[in-house]
Amino acid sequence: MSDNKWFTNHGQRIATVGTIGSLIVALLTNWDKISQHDGLVAWWPVVAVPVSIYAAFRVGRSSRENKPTTVPAEPPKESKIEPEPAPKPFVLPKYSDRFELDQDSISFEAKTVKLGDFWEVGSDLDRLKIAPVAIKPLERDEQGVEIRFHTQGSMFYGGSETKETGTNKFVLGVTRSGFQAEPLCAYQYSFSEKHVHFKAVRVDHINAVNNEVVLEICMVALRKLHREIK
Repeated sequence: MSDNKWFTNHGQRIATVGTIGSLIVALLTNWDKISQHDGLVAWWPVVAVPVSIYAAFRVGRSSRENKPTTVPAEPPKESKIEPEPAPKPFVLPKYSDRFELDQDSISFEAKTVKLGDFWEVGSDLDRLKIAPVAIKPLERDEQGVEIRFHTQGSMFYGGSETKETGTNKFVLGVTRSGFQAEPLCAYQYSFSEKHVHFKAVRVDHINAVNNEVVLEICMVALRKLHREIK
């Protein structure tokens, strides 16, 4: 349904009814003159009344159309006050001491070293120099290489098939495989409740022509760390 109405107020309705009534009265009172064709003087009420009605309609409609539209104001929004979260209870952290592996905990290295030269591994207090001295035979008439171990004060020990020639100095034969090579290795280890250190050295190959040997070392270093339990 359209919002444009013919009458926008009660006064316009009363004016229209009055105008129509005036038209009827004018027709009745001037009917004799109209019927006798007395010219425009007799017809003026008939012409004036419709014009008045039309003008009243136009004024009412234009005032309705030109009336500014009032947009109802939005009701104010209620602000919600959220309750503050309850503080978390303080809990004392728990810690544990345990051994942990990292990238440097276990390592394997191999290197070809000339006789009379040395191979240095580790750093700081854990530094170790491995120096092949000479090619010498073992008790089973196999070639071996005499190696001196320069440590920071720790001792090296030889396997059952090695030959000790001095302090931290052994003749090592070539290992036959990577498995069960303990009798032909020299090793050093230490441990306590907070650390485990282990090193094992073996000879993988002897080249008597070029006076060089291929050495391999395995190193394990574990430390007990104080960590928070999460």
